[in-house]
Amino acid sequence: MNLFNIFKKKKFKREKIKLLNGNSQEYFIDSNKKVHGAEVRYDNKIYVEQNFNKFSRKEQLAIIYHERGHSNFLLLKWIRFILLVQLILSTLFFFMAFGYFLITILIKQSSEAYWIFGWIFLFLSFFEFVNYVLLNWLVEIIADLNAIKNINKKIHILKLRKLYNNKKIGFWRRYIQHPPINLRIKIMEGFD
Repeated sequence: MNLFNIFKKKKFKREKIKLLNGNSQEYFIDSNKKVHGAEVRYDNKIYVEQNFNKFSRKEQLAIIYHERGHSNFLLLKWIRFILLVQLILSTLFFFMAFGYFLITILIKQSSEAYWIFGWIFLFLSFFEFVNYVLLNWLVEIIADLNAIKNINKKIHILKLRKLYNNKKIGFWRRYIQHPPINLRIKIMEGFD
């Protein structure tokens, strides 16, 4: 295996779907099993799972309109940057708190300032991580509202339930990167 194949750009099958307003949306089919429904990547293009074409047209539109909510959101690039910074800061603050606590335990004659700084950095770590989660949830809710603005709300909710019930997507993706499914449904039901 050539080491440079890692950096080689993958080719994806390109298709289009006709939207309800007559326009068409381009999407790419990714055969990777890690793709859950669909996702917008850093190139601002929509990538869908391999069995996307097996879904009904209404389900396909629900997925595409949701992902368009991400890709058409003008602040998405800035939010991705902010999310990355928040995750890095949260991790950094956590390790700084761990370091202060470790110093306090190992050096018996340390002052209480080490404990105080440890707790401050632990609080900052927790605060940044909570901000990271809430900002992720906000982006998903904006995309959901974009989807129900363009298609029937019940179709979108049914598709979300199918996606979440049929696949093992892991804790991080289910609860950190996306709000819990019941919360998403309650928010969408509040909007008409």
